[in-house]
This record gives sequence, structure tokens and C-alpha cells, in this order.
Amino acid sequence: MLDKPALREWKNGKVTKAPYPFCFDPTFHRYKLDEPQHWKKPRTIFVCSMADLFGDWVPDEWIEQVFKACEAAPQHRYMFLTKNPARFKQLRKNGIKLPNYCWIGTSVTRDAEQADQYTGRTGYLSENWDTTAQWFVSVEPILERMSRSSIENLTAMNWVIVGAETGNRKGKVVPRKEWIDEIAAECKRCRTPIFMKDSLRGLMGADFKQEFPWEEGWKQIFPDALYTPCPGNYGKKYKNTSCASVSCERCRERPIPAEIAKKLGIKPVVKEWEQ
Repeated sequence: MLDKPALREWKNGKVTKAPYPFCFDPTFHRYKLDEPQHWKKPRTIFVCSMADLFGDWVPDEWIEQVFKACEAAPQHRYMFLTKNPARFKQLRKNGIKLPNYCWIGTSVTRDAEQADQYTGRTGYLSENWDTTAQWFVSVEPILERMSRSSIENLTAMNWVIVGAETGNRKGKVVPRKEWIDEIAAECKRCRTPIFMKDSLRGLMGADFKQEFPWEEGWKQIFPDALYTPCPGNYGKKYKNTSCASVSCERCRERPIPAEIAKKLGIKPVVKEWEQ
């Protein structure tokens, strides 16, 4: 843990900041926590973009302090991405709450990581936190064709990101266009925004898309999809609940509950629907 920047002196006598003073050991730069409070213009901040804040090697106390720093500067949009969403269950058990209206995502690369919505990586997201957070999934790098059920689980998120493997390693996987087309088609059907990384630009050609869920066009499509999780699609404990989100398989084209309509200032749809 650092309360001030670590310094490094070079052979020529020049002294600079050392961003990685302990090499690959986890390092908490606590002195940077208040920086977002000084940025008055709203930004999208990718928290720990070069690390995994939810790795098992990160203490709960560090995570909680990061969350509190986000709450202290609510003018920004915070994004978190992890390969370890199972950690959420323990954090919730320990009483650690997510910042309001942040974006929480997990990454998947193969069908097996995503195949079961209750035990796969995306299943850990809204299943393990009651929050105003938004959920997204990053399929990067996509290493194989996703099954139909997995694609449906992906599009139950509020946002889908897809990218190809980069670099020149031996055995590099070059995705087929139809793999991406199938995901994009389901996103379009569900009205879930999809963002294709630049690594797919050449492959997708005219079908290349980069959509952001917070852009005005998406807010106009169905605003509650940006402000509520999708409980109807996660966990049996929600079986009698409709969140009415367009990105929810069970709730798509379903009535809008009165409590959500009231929050959004829109007219509720009270027609009964079948389980």
C-alpha cells in the first residue's frame, strides 16, 4: 500500500514516478483515491483497467475503499471488469456495497464459461448483488462459436462487448464472421447495445458496430434497461418478479410493473402475464 507515489532514480540521476514499484505484486495506490473528486467534468472511468480488482489476491478493505471513492465523486461513470465474478458473493456477504449506477462486467471467451446462466460467469453478476449497478459482458477474445443458450444469456446483460484475439502467438484464434453475426443478431432482437472492438473492424466490414448504452438513442428505446438489473432472468428467487427490461428474456414484451413505472415517471402496464 502506498500513501504517496513511489520514486525511481535512473543511472543519469533523473528521478521519476515508479508506476509498478513492486513489479507484479498487488499494490494499492491509496493516494490516488481522491483524484476523481477534482475532475469536475463527468468522465467514464475504467477502474483498474490493467488489473482485476476482484481477484482473490485483493483484500476486501482495498475494494471497499475504491467503492467509497467512487461514491464520493458521483458525477463520473465507473466501469469494472473481472474474470472472477464469484468474488461478488463473498463481498456481499461481508456487507460491501457497490457504488450506485456503476457498470459491472465479466469477461468470457468460450461457451463453457457462459453456458449456464446460474453458474456461468454472467450468472454471478446480478444474482449476487441487489444494486442499481448495470451489467455488461466482454466476449474478448472470442475463441469459439457461442451456443444459442449462451448468446441469450449474453444479451440479458445491459451491454455486450465483443473483440478478437490480438497479437501473433502461435495458435492464435481468428474468429469467423458468423460467430459475431449471431451475437449481433440476438442483440438487435433484444435491443441490447453491442460494441465491437477495433480488432473486428476488418472482419465485420459494413456490419461493424460500436454502440454505447448510455447514448441518448438507447435511453429513448427503453429507459428502465439502464437503471435496473434484470432479475427476471436470474435466479429462482425472482420467479414471480417482472423487471420489464427489454434485455430480459422473461420480461421482454411483458407489462411494466407499477413500481418501475413510478420511478421512471411513465405509465405502468398492468396487464397480467403468464409465468
